Amino acid sequence: MGRDYYNVLGVSKNASLNDIKKAYKKLALKYHPDRNSEPDKEQAQKKFVEINEAYEVLSDDEKKKIYDQFGEEGLKAGIDPNQAESPAYTTGFPPGGFSFHASDPFSVFEEFFNGGGHSGGVHFTFNSGNHSGSRKHRFPQSQNFMEEDDFGYQGYPFASEFKSRNHYSKQTAPVERTFSCTLEELYRGHKKRLRVTRNIFNERGESNQESNIIEITVPPGSTAGTEFVVPGAGDVYPGKPAGDVLFILEEKLHSYYFRDGVDLIYTAKITLAQALTGVKINLPTLDGQSVEVKIRDVIKPGYEKRIPGRGMPIPKYSGSFGDLIIKFDIQWPNRIEKEEDRIEIKRVLGKINK
Repeated sequence: MGRDYYNVLGVSKNASLNDIKKAYKKLALKYHPDRNSEPDKEQAQKKFVEINEAYEVLSDDEKKKIYDQFGEEGLKAGIDPNQAESPAYTTGFPPGGFSFHASDPFSVFEEFFNGGGHSGGVHFTFNSGNHSGSRKHRFPQSQNFMEEDDFGYQGYPFASEFKSRNHYSKQTAPVERTFSCTLEELYRGHKKRLRVTRNIFNERGESNQESNIIEITVPPGSTAGTEFVVPGAGDVYPGKPAGDVLFILEEKLHSYYFRDGVDLIYTAKITLAQALTGVKINLPTLDGQSVEVKIRDVIKPGYEKRIPGRGMPIPKYSGSFGDLIIKFDIQWPNRIEKEEDRIEIKRVLGKINK
């Protein structure tokens, strides 16, 4: 029977294709050599190869059919898929038909994440005279993203070019860039198209430039400092994998809201009379609506009004939001000119305090 591919992926023989993809994705990311360092790197490499071979077989109906009947040996011995259910194949593995040879595991991995089974959020397009036409690739987002994709995994932290590269020396230093979004864009989620120019060096030290258009999906609720890693979109040197581009999110200042984590803070300027007798505040919200807040309490220094669920989206919890906190800046009068006004204020306040 050879290796048990179902056991390798940790799924049952009745597992659906979606279950197989989920299991593969989790394990492939866990054991990818770029995510493991010595002394575990060699063992992770072997596991990575095994995981990719198991996925390549179980995700293909034809290969899976032969494997289920004849096991690993039968799959690789050469079996005619059109006669796989024939009694002639119940024993022995005669040659002359289908013969399975595992693909490069990095190619399987790249195919999966470039559209074969993943719905990543970062796209980039190469456009230059060195290429005929353009190439588009999809890559998962970095660990700092909290948006879950259709397989429930929240990104991955490593940045690498997805191909076998044992001959490479070390990774080219990443290029860092910043970009900014408004608070409204961070509230709704936003797609940002950015242009990056990278240098491509040849063996003689000569270089030419290539213009890259990169589209980044910024999930709702993202915060300043979030890093978006685009593997392989940076500078290229001979004998090394292409460097990465690291985009760092900056948040534009808002005209009236201040962000504190998942909460939004608004400071309302009110008169002393409003602080004592009540006030009504109408606030435009980041989703284009408005909220009306009526306050009949006496607003003392340090008083705050908290409105649950009117803040920023909470990335970890879909459909959940922080709070809107209204603070108050009471505009005290500089002086009271008329004596009769002083007397009246004393009379009213004295009556209230009784």
